[in-house]
Amino acid sequence: MPTTTTSEILTPPAGFDVNNDGVYAFINPKKGSPVWERISDWICVRAITRDIYGQNHGRLCEFLTIDAQKREIIIEAKKFATGGTAIIAELLSLGFTIEQTPGAAKQLISLLSQWIPEKRITTTEKLGWLKQDAFVLPSTKVIGSPLVKFTGDKDLHDKSSCGTLEGWRENVASLAVGNAPMIVAISAGFSGPLMEPLGLESGGIHFWGGSSCG
Repeated sequence: MPTTTTSEILTPPAGFDVNNDGVYAFINPKKGSPVWERISDWICVRAITRDIYGQNHGRLCEFLTIDAQKREIIIEAKKFATGGTAIIAELLSLGFTIEQTPGAAKQLISLLSQWIPEKRITTTEKLGWLKQDAFVLPSTKVIGSPLVKFTGDKDLHDKSSCGTLEGWRENVASLAVGNAPMIVAISAGFSGPLMEPLGLESGGIHFWGGSSCG
């Protein structure tokens, strides 16, 4: 039996072993003695995922690619209902290696479907606040709770940025020094993320005065 040497304690389902050398399944053939057979490179299920409504469950998996790079993937639970062919295809396209021995792919699907870790992660397809515990930036980066993952279309939400912080300070902020209306106007542009924590739906600022007042 392979020896587990990873620093993190992994608890795969009975009949499987995961270590630095890869994934092994305990095979009990009709003829001959039971053996531990390697079925794939290293992969593990880190957490069970579900959306804010407790639906659309899945598994957050971490694996090593053929180039020894760690990657993550969320496998939708419903894909196990169709035999796991789509799961195998997706893993292969991301650089994961599965043994070509008979039954290796089937054993891998069995491992992933049975692996139920304690950790739970909430997924979201929307930008902004999620229960005030986390905030998804336009870049799709999540700040706040580490137990939140963005699963929406990153290309759809791709927001480009321009300029630098220094440029902003010099060309925008410096011009507002001593000008209260301009300071308020600039600050209003950053108020969007504060609406939900304040319990407000929206808001606005009405400026009134002569055109020469700045």
